Amino acid sequence: MKLIKSNGNIMNNIELFKKCTSNETFDRLINLSNINELIDKFINEYQDYIAYSDINNNIFKSYKNLYKDIAKMKSYILTLNLSLFSNVGIVLNNSYYEIVLLLSLLSLRIVPVMLPTDANQDDLNNYKDKFDLKYIFNEEVDFNNFDENYIKLEINGKDPAIIFLSLGCDGVTKGAILSHEGILQGALNGCYGIEEVFNQTYYDIIPFFHVYGFIRSVLTPLYTGSKIIICKSLVRAFKEISVANPSIMVLVPDIAQAFLKFYHDFKRNIFGEKLKYIICGGARIKEELVKGYLELGIHLYPGYGLTEMSNMVTGNPDIVNHPD
Repeated sequence: MKLIKSNGNIMNNIELFKKCTSNETFDRLINLSNINELIDKFINEYQDYIAYSDINNNIFKSYKNLYKDIAKMKSYILTLNLSLFSNVGIVLNNSYYEIVLLLSLLSLRIVPVMLPTDANQDDLNNYKDKFDLKYIFNEEVDFNNFDENYIKLEINGKDPAIIFLSLGCDGVTKGAILSHEGILQGALNGCYGIEEVFNQTYYDIIPFFHVYGFIRSVLTPLYTGSKIIICKSLVRAFKEISVANPSIMVLVPDIAQAFLKFYHDFKRNIFGEKLKYIICGGARIKEELVKGYLELGIHLYPGYGLTEMSNMVTGNPDIVNHPD
């Protein structure tokens, strides 16, 4: 990924971001080429860390638990007799179950097609024909009674991994096929520009059927041994954020603006005590929004991405000197 400076010279983005963190942290940011390498990484490095927390039901899942749940889910998926590189539809609200399902499908070289959760039956029939869907996952299945299956298939980084819907430039819905190395590069790109990226707490709001939600709110946290807490509804978020007490949130500008307005209107800290970073993208980000969060000691980092480019294309880590 390259950045063209105003004088026409090209510099590597990685070198520009290197100054944003310590050498020790930066040296830990290594390239992975497929989802099995990510799974190996988190079970080898983070197995006793908390991967997921349900703060409403007091449920915690360590990375070791996640690893075992993926193994059980694989056994369930294998009973469906899906061929390698089959396309399967995903119509699920954000959940721990969906994270386990997606990682399991990717690991088995089956391609999830991420569909909007408000799709009706006619929509699903159209998607089924358009993407040749062999199966649609639209409800949770109890996989806990299945044996743990640690089968590990050989995956080429250029193999198709996942499909996200994109309107592209012509406004016609199409499927963007992302490779394994593409989504893992996207996960790594999400680590750049942040001083402290490992072992963080995320409060996930963006739907996982968006590339931004899945890569930046799921894969990057898993890459960094971070904890994921999932928001069940935006209305609930105004009360729940302080309980979740995240250190990072991934937002779109309208939601970031709504949270900031609520903070000022009601003179109440809804962000908790640890929030340091907001990753913001999906629409134009006004300078006033960046400055508004800086006044609270929170760094809101603007970014720009494309579905077809596995999310992030460019970002601004120097918001103190360049908030515009």
